[in-house]
Amino acid sequence: MCRLLGVPRSSYYSWRRWVATETATKARRRELGTHVDRVFTEGRGTYGCRRVAAQLNREGHACSVELVADLMRELGLRAIPLS
Repeated sequence: MCRLLGVPRSSYYSWRRWVATETATKARRRELGTHVDRVFTEGRGTYGCRRVAAQLNREGHACSVELVADLMRELGLRAIPLS
């Protein structure tokens, strides 16, 4: 496959090793994702990214609204307004 794509084997194995490692950013996003899911569930699915971010900041988990919005998108969480 490497020959077909014109990629050195060493580059492939280097890439594979890099994908398997968890960076500090990936670990933080994974941990924050669990908190986002918890706060969203506690809010009965009505909290949007602003309310979730505000709650997480009150709890001591520093995060921005944009980061929470991105994580909610990745997790498939969407606020449902109450009528």
